[in-house]
Amino acid sequence: MERIFKKICRAYELGQFQAYEELDGGTEARVWKLTARGYYLVRTLRDKEQGERELTLCVHLIKRDFYQMAVVYDTADGQPALEVDGVWYQVQEYCPGAMPAAGRPGVAAGIARTAKALAASMPEGMIHGDLGPWNMVVQPGGVIRVLDFGSARMGDPYFDYATAFAGIINHTTDKTRTAACREFLTELDPDRDRLLAQLRLWAEEGIRRWNTTDEAMTKRFHRALNWAEEHLYEL
Repeated sequence: MERIFKKICRAYELGQFQAYEELDGGTEARVWKLTARGYYLVRTLRDKEQGERELTLCVHLIKRDFYQMAVVYDTADGQPALEVDGVWYQVQEYCPGAMPAAGRPGVAAGIARTAKALAASMPEGMIHGDLGPWNMVVQPGGVIRVLDFGSARMGDPYFDYATAFAGIINHTTDKTRTAACREFLTELDPDRDRLLAQLRLWAEEGIRRWNTTDEAMTKRFHRALNWAEEHLYEL
């Protein structure tokens, strides 16, 4: 891997390679923290088209003054990603921080504000596609940064709201869940029928994807949907 990271440093003009550390890449990509002239995040992509889409989206969001995303870099010769040994690599801004602890007072409201700001800044008709707390980090000062636009596509912005809401349900305890979800909904002030419809779509897509390969993942989709169907209109 060191040979690959040295190529990345040269292609992106990041300075002399120093070190790398593999991080948790989620369900699809591999991700590393790269140390060169500074710190950078390197991730694998499905293909070059994904890199082009994410770079274009990054430029659009910056022009719309949405600075809460991890900045995507292009190579020194303007390419959106680098291919090495048949694998595509993308370089992003490294955003240190921790996943939002939605059960703490004020955090769920911050997630709602972030989701609304992103929806207002995205190209018309486009959504993040996976806007759960697992794709956010909280930095000093409470700023929430949004990561991983690899699932960006056309869709209803309420799908992103539903994903964020489901993430709060699944990442809070029995003691903190109701208060956190109420806080999120108070800040977002959504159409609850529309929110529930998109939550059902989110769960349906997830269950279909993971049903035969990951029982624990499938249970998360069921748990979030069942809780929302029971409590959404009470909050």
